[in-house]
Amino acid sequence: MALFVWWRSQSSQTSPEKAFGSKPTITEEDLTSAEGPSQQYWEVLAEKRRAALQESLSENMDLYEQLSSLKEELSTSKQMLQESRNIVEVLTELLQEDEAEIELRLGSTAAELAWKMTAALCRKYRATATTIR
Repeated sequence: MALFVWWRSQSSQTSPEKAFGSKPTITEEDLTSAEGPSQQYWEVLAEKRRAALQESLSENMDLYEQLSSLKEELSTSKQMLQESRNIVEVLTELLQEDEAEIELRLGSTAAELAWKMTAALCRKYRATATTIR
């Protein structure tokens, strides 16, 4: 973060383009001179490197912000996943309890139904037996 603050303060300084009034260029003489490159050559080179550094710092800051956002999203997603697992666990328990309760009810209902059918058959049998006599 300190690097970003430094970069912001550096980017507000005057560039060689603004100081010279026009874009300085590297001449053939700068590259072929026996004395070595001129000061203008080094200024142009420094400006190009400064611009590349500024672009790189800007990109790094964007990536840092994206990383922070993604970490926060991952944390939220993990929390939601854990809450979902808890809900599934509770619902599974409830369904198992409901299934056991339904089986008990069906079992007693089936027994009651069988008893009623047996009683009805007995009555019918008695009625038929009485009619036949």
